[in-house]
Amino acid sequence: MTEHSDTPQPSVEDDLRVIVGGSFNPAALGPEPYEEILARLRANPDAYLDAAEQQFLGANFDANLQSRLHLPYLLQLVADERPDRVRALAEQLLRQYDSVMVIHDAAADPQALAAVLPDETMSLLHRLDDRRRALQELVA
Repeated sequence: MTEHSDTPQPSVEDDLRVIVGGSFNPAALGPEPYEEILARLRANPDAYLDAAEQQFLGANFDANLQSRLHLPYLLQLVADERPDRVRALAEQLLRQYDSVMVIHDAAADPQALAAVLPDETMSLLHRLDDRRRALQELVA
C-alpha cells in the first residue's frame, strides 16, 4: 500500500511564481521548502520553461511585470540541464527587453533622460537593464 498525502503538491505555476518572485533562496523560504522546489525544477525543467514562456514571453510580455520578476534567475538554475533551450529563451527575452529599452539605449546623455522621465519609469528601465545584463551572460 502506498501512502499519499492530503496536502496537494504545488503546481509548476505555483513554483514558478516563487522562483521568479525575487525571494527564491533558503534564507527567505527555509532550507527544506527551497530544496523541494529546486528538486522539482531540476526534475522537470522543460515544464517550468514551458510555463515561463507561456506566461511571460511573446504576446504576454509585460515590461512592467518583467522589471519586477527574476526570469534570468530561473534560466540560470536550469542552464546546465537545458543549455540550448535556455539560450533560445534568453535571446527571445533580450529582444523583448531591447525593444523596450530603445530610448534608454539611444540616449546620448543618460542624466538628461533621467531628468525628463518620471522616477518610476527610470527605476523600471534600470531594473530591466539589470535583467538584460544577466541574460547577456547566459547568451555569451
